[in-house]
Amino acid sequence: KVENIQILKDAHKLYAEAEIEKNYSDAVAAFNAEEFTQAKEMFIQLGNYKDSVARAEESQKAAYYVEATLLFDKAEYAVAADTFQKALGYKDTETKLFDTGIALLNIGDYTKAIEVMQNCSDTATEQYIEYAQGAISFAEGNYEEAQLHFEAAVDVNDAVVMADNCVYLQAEANFDKGYLNTAKSLYTTLPTDFSYNGGKSVQERLDSLEKFSKFVELCGIWQTSRIYRKIFATR
Repeated sequence: KVENIQILKDAHKLYAEAEIEKNYSDAVAAFNAEEFTQAKEMFIQLGNYKDSVARAEESQKAAYYVEATLLFDKAEYAVAADTFQKALGYKDTETKLFDTGIALLNIGDYTKAIEVMQNCSDTATEQYIEYAQGAISFAEGNYEEAQLHFEAAVDVNDAVVMADNCVYLQAEANFDKGYLNTAKSLYTTLPTDFSYNGGKSVQERLDSLEKFSKFVELCGIWQTSRIYRKIFATR
């Protein structure tokens, strides 16, 4: 009788081991079939069996990866970025996250683009972050600060042109205030045919400054009257 009991116990143990191994194999099959949510639940049920804990985590990340990819394809970039971040460590998620950051940058969501890029290790992200920071500063009218950011992002989009725009707008601000030497020094760093948004060309501004070169040379800082500045700016 004792021997029979032991035989039954051994048989039960073997059955249990076979059952849990089958469940593990089924979970692996579900993962391979890209049924990631189902696979995650199955691995969780297996507890600490083999690498079930790690496989459950991988299944969850894989599910996030699929969801994020669908969101990206629908151009829901901000939500896609948040979802990709939950999938970091799975496949090429970091590359996908980087691509999402660029997409956010290209649609003008600069703050979110910076947040996303800061979670990527690619060295190229530094220039994209600089570009986004430059765009934010430019929109706020901080052209000197924006210029520095754009100059640090020379390989990104139209950063070189944007840096020149910043110089031009700084020159215009100084020109309008009557700080003519400062304006001239800024204009002369740009191509003579350069202008911004349909404004006066650099050459036109330099020609105007040349007409009043004595004032520029003698005064350094020349505060014009409002009426005279208007006349001056049109010449």
